[in-house]
This record gives sequence, C-alpha cells and structure tokens, in this order.
Amino acid sequence: MKKKFKLSPMLLLAIAAVLLLVSTVGSTQAALLYYSDNYVATVETFDIGTVLVENGDPMEGDTALLGNLLGDDTKIVPGKTYDEVIQVANSGQIDSYVRVLIRKYWLDESGKKASDKLDPSYIELIPSASDKWKKSDDSTAEREIFYYKDILKTSKTNKKEMTDAVIDGIKINGAILKEVIQHTNGNKISYEYKYDGCKFVVEVEAQAIQTHNAVDAIKSAWGVNATIEDGVLTVN
Repeated sequence: MKKKFKLSPMLLLAIAAVLLLVSTVGSTQAALLYYSDNYVATVETFDIGTVLVENGDPMEGDTALLGNLLGDDTKIVPGKTYDEVIQVANSGQIDSYVRVLIRKYWLDESGKKASDKLDPSYIELIPSASDKWKKSDDSTAEREIFYYKDILKTSKTNKKEMTDAVIDGIKINGAILKEVIQHTNGNKISYEYKYDGCKFVVEVEAQAIQTHNAVDAIKSAWGVNATIEDGVLTVN
C-alpha cells in the first residue's frame, strides 16, 4: 500500500536582481517553485511495516510534508541548506532490514516531467553523518538509493524504533542561478531564467525486508546481492 501526500506549490525565489547584472535590456523575474512531495511508505506484508519520520514527526495519514521547510521565510535561497531530517520507523511486528529510494526531478511549466532538459542534480540531498547508511553505487542524479546496515527492530514499547537519519537537509545548488537563456530581438538582448516557472519534486520511498532468510529475500525483492555478518547488512 502506498501513501501519497500533496503539498501546494510555493514561491521559491526571485532572481530579477541577478539577471539585471547580465542583461543589457530587460530581465525576467523567476517563478521557480517547489512541488514536493510524494513521500511514500511501502508495506511489504501484513507483519512488515515502515513509517517515514520527518524532523521527528511520523508521516501518517494526510500529514503535510515539507510544510515547515521555510520557517518564517517566504522564498528558498539557492545554496542555502534547509533542515529536512528523514528517518524510517518500524511500524510492523517483526524486525526488518530497510532501504530508502529518493527520486528528484523537475516539472516544466506545463507540469510534465522534464529530466531530459532540466538537471535533477541541482536538487541536492544532504546525507547525514551516520555511518549506518550506505549509498548504493547504482544511484543516479535522479534516483538515490540508501541501505541501512543495522536491523530495524520492533519496539517493545509504544514508541517506534527508528533508523538514524538518512538525510538531514535539502538545498537547491546555487549554480542554478547561472542557467539563463539569451534572446536577441534586433539590437535588444534579454535573458530568460531557464528554470523559470518550473517545479522540483522529491519522492521518498521506504522499503522493508524481513530478517529471516534476508539474503534471499533481498535478492528476490530488491534485485541486489547482499551479505549479512553479525546482523550487519552489506549490499554488493
């Protein structure tokens, strides 16, 4: 079962002043937006369950995600890191191994996915300092995969057991401000911000595998080879 949460678009930044520095005539005020999210929690079986935890709050029901990303600010500043601590909690009845898939991409002004012309690497995830997460070599600019080395145990109390943070921040790379398109009309030159009117999307999916016969289960469900020694997962 997948749970999806929608967040209303929010103004990201205005860069008219920046464009004036490179324009000879006119400039375009950017309307770069963020549209996130589709944070997804996947339940593999009746007994296995995961819940994504954002900044200490479990993301259950229709809870809005990234709702407090900006705090008192009204715009996201390129190059600035915003706190976004993501963990995974065990909501099931058995111990599990978990992985997290994070997808990042842009939507153009018409709302269509535009990974072929808009660079997802500008959407930067800040990994946590924990050594319990291992980023997969199969990760790409658009999809990053993280494996948790330790067993995510079930809780013996009402409080859910959680992983260390997989990421603790999000930012838009400041180099995006250099992405402009020059337009020439006679002797007039103007510049258009390449990402003007676009939105960025971040999707997070948590997946769990039972610890019993985990190596075979991981190969079957995730399609990767793994080894486990003293309970510590290593994905080859």
